[in-house]
Amino acid sequence: FSFVIVNGELNMSKSNNDQYDFTLPHVKMMDFMSDRTIVFSENSIDQRKKFRWLYKKIEVSLYSFFANFNSIKLNKYIYLFHYSLILFFSLIFSTLLYESLAQKAGVQTKITAFVIFYLVYLVVSLIGGFNETFVYIETLSILMALYSSIKRKKILFVLSVLIGVSNRETGMALGLIYPIVNFKNISYKQMAVFMLIPPIFFTIVNIDIIQHFFALIFYSDLGEGRPTLLNLPTLLTLGVGELINTLIIYFLFFLPLAHMIRILNRRVEVGWLKYISLLYATIILFGSYFGNFILLLLFLPVYISATALVNKYYNT
Repeated sequence: FSFVIVNGELNMSKSNNDQYDFTLPHVKMMDFMSDRTIVFSENSIDQRKKFRWLYKKIEVSLYSFFANFNSIKLNKYIYLFHYSLILFFSLIFSTLLYESLAQKAGVQTKITAFVIFYLVYLVVSLIGGFNETFVYIETLSILMALYSSIKRKKILFVLSVLIGVSNRETGMALGLIYPIVNFKNISYKQMAVFMLIPPIFFTIVNIDIIQHFFALIFYSDLGEGRPTLLNLPTLLTLGVGELINTLIIYFLFFLPLAHMIRILNRRVEVGWLKYISLLYATIILFGSYFGNFILLLLFLPVYISATALVNKYYNT
């Protein structure tokens, strides 16, 4: 199923599908990341990607191995296989997360988790497309981190952090998930350890350009005239209709989640769910340009969690 829907995304994104090498952009991106010189310009946003070299290097190494067979079609299916696996494991951890929170098992529970997973994925896919592959690995890492935090599986949590941080700089936020979920059950020393693992690992793998981190992350001009909440005047570049349309999409996407959290507050303390939602809302709205809807996929773990808790406490 994962293979089919990823293939469907690719078929819609490229017209000459059989002649297009889907691994080529990733190989070129790895070449760009390998140049560790930071150049500040109006498109400095692209320089952030140099922090993401580790996971991309592993991914491109896989593509390079199969490139020796000189088959564009084979390259396409290796690419498909990689992202299908990412999607498949995301579905697995969505199901595990749903079952652990709903405290129910069985076929019906798995089907419910699958439906929620697919609905969120479909909505984000329709409004955001398949144009930013980093978000798929980050979504998987969040699912792994949230599930391992709830089940207190520390090794799995550390693995999710390593995957998330090697994929994108926002993976450092994963270090907050375990302390947020288990705030009442762990010591301050343990909290500090979990929170420090991501930035330490990030610093080690990017030691050669770490001095540019704050300049690149908080750089207000994301280039290409794209509007961002870090630079409010850029929002004026949007037409009134485009601005209203973007706000409506954000509103409609977050409305069901806000409603579920509101009704859950009547029966159970879900502070951790609110804080994690706020954490990733901040990352989405301030860490990228306004209207980058593909990042809404990062809310898949929160939607799975909220739906599972509503199922548990309201027996729906």
